[in-house]
Amino acid sequence: NNNNNNDNDNDNDNKTNCHSEPISRIDGTLKPNEQPAVEKTKRSPSMAPTTAADPESPKLSGRRASSPAVFSVVKKTEKPLRILIADDSIYIQKMLHKLFTRRGHDKVIVVENGRKCMKEFFDDALHPEGFDVVIMDNQMPGMGGVELSKFLRRHLEDRQVLLVGLSGDGDSEELKDVWIKDGVHVVLRKPFGSSLTITIEEEYVKLLAK
Repeated sequence: NNNNNNDNDNDNDNKTNCHSEPISRIDGTLKPNEQPAVEKTKRSPSMAPTTAADPESPKLSGRRASSPAVFSVVKKTEKPLRILIADDSIYIQKMLHKLFTRRGHDKVIVVENGRKCMKEFFDDALHPEGFDVVIMDNQMPGMGGVELSKFLRRHLEDRQVLLVGLSGDGDSEELKDVWIKDGVHVVLRKPFGSSLTITIEEEYVKLLAK
């Protein structure tokens, strides 16, 4: 009898052990008493989500961070300038357009000669606010910078417009004196760098202060 009791106890233990250990089915599903293992991972501090309390996040503020160049424009001229450029060199046109737009001046018009420059300048319907700066090359087909500057000076009336002349290596040293006599405010020599934009901004501020 004792042996039979021991055998019954062993059978009961085996049955209990079989039901207490979860066994996966062949099709990959789990039995009701089986709990899937959960792997605990530590969150890296660098992966923590940004909260709305972070004022330095440009995505949350909804504004694009302004570059120092744009701030300098606001500091110097208090507004973006409206600029008209007359130069027959495509390279100079693209370079000046790129330099000024990078500085925050959103209206930069380029033409290839003096006659087209006059047409753009006096087209009040197309440009009702006018221009703040006119930059002109000396040697251009049809009408050069000297003739253009004389015409603009005679018809500017009470407009405050900065006239800028660009001289090249082939121009004489007397050209600057001729331009200044005709009313050009500043004459800059090619080749030039990005500092040209700063010079023109400063000269425009001086013109308004007169």
